[in-house]
Amino acid sequence: MKMYREYADSLPDGDPMRQGLEKIIREEVSHEEIFQNSIERTRKDVQRSRDIIYGMSDGLVEVLAALAGLSAIIVDHFIIALGGLVVGIGGTISMTVGAYLSQSTESQYRINEEMKKSLFRMDGRAESKIASIEGESAESALTVAYSYIIGALVPIVPFLLLPRIPALAVSVVLVAVAEALSNSIVSLSMGGLSIGRNAIKATALSLIASAATYTVGELFHIFLHITVL
Repeated sequence: MKMYREYADSLPDGDPMRQGLEKIIREEVSHEEIFQNSIERTRKDVQRSRDIIYGMSDGLVEVLAALAGLSAIIVDHFIIALGGLVVGIGGTISMTVGAYLSQSTESQYRINEEMKKSLFRMDGRAESKIASIEGESAESALTVAYSYIIGALVPIVPFLLLPRIPALAVSVVLVAVAEALSNSIVSLSMGGLSIGRNAIKATALSLIASAATYTVGELFHIFLHITVL
């Protein structure tokens, strides 16, 4: 394509060879655009689904794990909830910044590639495409942020209403159900690939994480005699 473009530019404007090459270039670019648009839609769907799973799962698992660890050394369920809220706020900020930086790096690479492709286009669509790519970083960060917040609130709410042990039990159940549902919905939206397997894996990992941190909290309580009333 590049050789065609360079050769066509070297020919006079009215040359039949140049007109033929221009037609070939336009047709090739048009075919490539159709293919690229299809890939782009799929890529955006995958990206959005990844951000939702990434944010919500992290909010569910990270905050539940923190609450489980705190439950082993703190008696007051309201203080445990406050601790989980602090973890949730910190996690939201961290995840949002991380998602933005990660997507920014990918977007910059794609912008560079788009600028190279614009050399073969004659319709001036590069600017709008680049603007769309630049907006993906903020969109990705926002998706991760609200997904994380929703995930974080699920295990925190029971500690605002119930004593610590019943609250922890309810939180574990809610997180397990939320992980299973969110992963099932996303898997279904992506074509129904391994819905049951993804739901079970996500649920199992969240329960393992909470059990591990609760064990750590218990060890602190037993060996270091740490207890907060």
